[in-house]
Amino acid sequence: MDCLLGVGLFCKSFSVNFSIISTIVVTAKVFPEYKGVFDDLYAEISLRTLQSYPTSESVLDAGIEEIAQFIDKHCKARSFNWAHERAEVLIVAAERNPFQSTLYQSLLVSLNMYI
Repeated sequence: MDCLLGVGLFCKSFSVNFSIISTIVVTAKVFPEYKGVFDDLYAEISLRTLQSYPTSESVLDAGIEEIAQFIDKHCKARSFNWAHERAEVLIVAAERNPFQSTLYQSLLVSLNMYI
């Protein structure tokens, strides 16, 4: 029983680690500048924001106010000023991003799947 439990925990841990690594890889291909926007790339608000605005193009199309409202709505633990600051940082990251348009829709599908 202990061996099976150990294998199960390993499999679960492997699955979570694989998902995290996959998210990093796909994000690096689609929106590499996103990495520094939030302190924790895997925080719920970071993943929700990335899922809703997965490319620099989608971030720039939305603009600061829309993104600030989105962050504020989905992260009640922080102030609107914090949400606005994160939105500003995200816009700057989008402007710096080397991939201004995503060529491969399949990467976006993969990113959404891993989140």
